[in-house]
Amino acid sequence: MLNFLINIIINFFFCNYLKKKLKLSYVILYYHRVLEDKEFDKIIGPNKELCVRKSDFIDQMNLIKKKYYPISIEDINKKFPTNKTKIIVTFDDGYKDNITVAYPILKKNKIPFTVYIISRIINGDTWVWWFELWQYLISRKNSFSLSENVKEFYNYKNILYKMSLKEQKIFFRKLTGKINRPSYKNLFLNYKDIIKLKKDSLCTIGSHTHDHLNLKEVNISQIENEISCSKKILEHKFNIKIKSFAYPYGFHKFSVMRLLKKYKYNNAVTTECYSNFSSIYLLPRISIGHNVNLGIFERKILGFDTFVKKYFYKNKFIVHA
Repeated sequence: MLNFLINIIINFFFCNYLKKKLKLSYVILYYHRVLEDKEFDKIIGPNKELCVRKSDFIDQMNLIKKKYYPISIEDINKKFPTNKTKIIVTFDDGYKDNITVAYPILKKNKIPFTVYIISRIINGDTWVWWFELWQYLISRKNSFSLSENVKEFYNYKNILYKMSLKEQKIFFRKLTGKINRPSYKNLFLNYKDIIKLKKDSLCTIGSHTHDHLNLKEVNISQIENEISCSKKILEHKFNIKIKSFAYPYGFHKFSVMRLLKKYKYNNAVTTECYSNFSSIYLLPRISIGHNVNLGIFERKILGFDTFVKKYFYKNKFIVHA
């Protein structure tokens, strides 16, 4: 009931004001995973933040098709004959369900979308720390509550953010006592999946670096390798031009933007809901997570959440993956 009343107030009193104040000629949304409702309901823990119910996603895409103007990230600077807010849909990491669940819905509604790929995973190394960490925490023999495991997950996360891939793997070898790291290839897009997606003009493939590292914590040579290696691998494997980039975890520094320009990226997106609109390499995005019903979804598009965070709290919100 409260959300319903808030949305009425926003629609009638704040919509035009927010558009003028925030200058939202476009809104970039970002997702990670879209799951069948039954699969969604089975997931517990922090990684559920990365997931959206299929039924919610259907409602969201239907709303975009009906009330807004969906465009590709490649067309962000183009002028269109419409006064509707332009919507750009993006996905980070390149999960398998992007093609099995989300893609048919996007295809049906003719909504362009971008998938940001971690090139290391396409090259065959399909281990990621956030899945193994949660598996480890909930499999421990001693009895820990869900809240204790979640708290520990985020404590470890803050440590892992500062590590290289090699350091992360050494860390897990010591933590778990196991030499080999698990594969999560069934959770990610493979070569054939991306070949299928790239044939559809609705889909744009972008770079999410090679190793998915926090670029704020590595040196300039490592940053350059993350940016150049990813572009080279993806362009070679799929015979496409990689022009769009997504910062892992949203972290960035100004030296990264110079390198993006050097390697001829046209744009880069963050995980911040507001950022420097004047820079094509710091494009803000709005996160669509696991608890976003249709009312909250439209509120996000209208800019109300961004307005609150920017003008009242002055916070920057970053997800864990």
